[in-house]
Amino acid sequence: MNPENQNEQGATGDSMTRFDSADLNPYETRTDISVSRPTKTYGLSKFAGIMTIVGGIIYCPFGIPLVFTGIYMLQAIGYAEEHTRTGNPDAAVRSMQEFDRAGKAAAIFFMIFGAFMVLLIGFYVFIFAIGFS
Repeated sequence: MNPENQNEQGATGDSMTRFDSADLNPYETRTDISVSRPTKTYGLSKFAGIMTIVGGIIYCPFGIPLVFTGIYMLQAIGYAEEHTRTGNPDAAVRSMQEFDRAGKAAAIFFMIFGAFMVLLIGFYVFIFAIGFS
């Protein structure tokens, strides 16, 4: 097979694209990448953000970070939709920053909730040990 061909047959007979090492430059800016419009994903993400807020309210007071997680998710989705509509790269950056904030808030919730569960299990083990002594 000729390595200069763009499409060659792979071992299983499927078509695969060959890349030159110049195509793998991580410092090269690509402008020919098209962005699809994932409208269904936005709807599901909004639903997940709203349910995260509801879950945070249910787990109150430990769930306060979950409320912020849901708020940050909804803000990030709004920026992602703006980027999809307008192609504004600042909206894409802002969306990623909001998703980062949402991840940090979720991590805080899981640390608080995890510590609470460890204390609760320790309390149950202590009560169980006293009950059988």
